[in-house]
Amino acid sequence: MYQNQNDDCRENENRRFFPTFCYAVGPTGPAGAIGPTGPMGPMGFPGPIGPTGPTGPAGGPTGPTGPTGLTGPTGATGITGPTGPTGPTGPTGPTSAITTAALMAHDESTNTVNTTSPILFTTTNLSSNINYNPENGVFTVLQPGQYLIHWWVNAQNKSGYEASTASTAPIVITLNQVTPSPILISSSSSHNSLAQNATATISGNAVFNATAGSTFRLMNSSTIPFQLVKNGNYSGSISVIRNAQD
Repeated sequence: MYQNQNDDCRENENRRFFPTFCYAVGPTGPAGAIGPTGPMGPMGFPGPIGPTGPTGPAGGPTGPTGPTGLTGPTGATGITGPTGPTGPTGPTGPTSAITTAALMAHDESTNTVNTTSPILFTTTNLSSNINYNPENGVFTVLQPGQYLIHWWVNAQNKSGYEASTASTAPIVITLNQVTPSPILISSSSSHNSLAQNATATISGNAVFNATAGSTFRLMNSSTIPFQLVKNGNYSGSISVIRNAQD
């Protein structure tokens, strides 16, 4: 009998539902069948975050390119870059066959120039492809082309030595083509009428076309004669220049 036998007997005596007897505990029987799984208990606290897993495979193919967006505003101009190296020298251009012509003559006399008479410049300063004859005042251009001429004359009214024969009139000087045909090219005058012995400087200029061999001269086209008067060293001067042309 095991140690708790008397206790079990006393307990049974106190129970009114069973007769009073004593019994011995036998050996443990075999394990019973596993009962059904009980309901799930409440969720426990989250465990610690585990290590990051390996990167997964790339996604699907790249989608189509979207439409081009609106053009943004123009940015500020950047700084000028350094100067590049000098390029090679280009080929030499064609040579132009430019020809020139010039004439300059002056007068230092106090000669009288009658009406319809040429003005004579007695000294030739320069003559290149233009010939000048101081005997008749004619200059000849040797090349066709366009010419520029300028002249000035310091003149005094010499219409008469007596008051009764003196005339008051402006002094007029004209540039005339002599050959191949007479043509009035240009005219200049004192503008105001000059009294006897009054002096004026008459100047003029012209641009004209001429053929080779054409001749020209300055004429007194006044209604009165005049006398050349020195203005310093010169009493008159003329210059002719041909514009540069091929």
